[in-house]
Amino acid sequence: MRDSDEESRLKPTFIQCVLLHTHRLKIGIPKVLSLPNDELSKAYVLLMYVFKRAYLRRYFS
Repeated sequence: MRDSDEESRLKPTFIQCVLLHTHRLKIGIPKVLSLPNDELSKAYVLLMYVFKRAYLRRYFS
């Protein structure tokens, strides 16, 4: 998760980052998606980087 934060250039104190750091993905993703609309653009960017890291890890291992 920390790598995704750095790549996305989002501050680790943004609510999206905090939710995904403190909860498992199964719990954190629905909480992130239930945020207000103005927060969803940052959530989208963060989730794309999280899934990118997961894909690359699986692809190269």
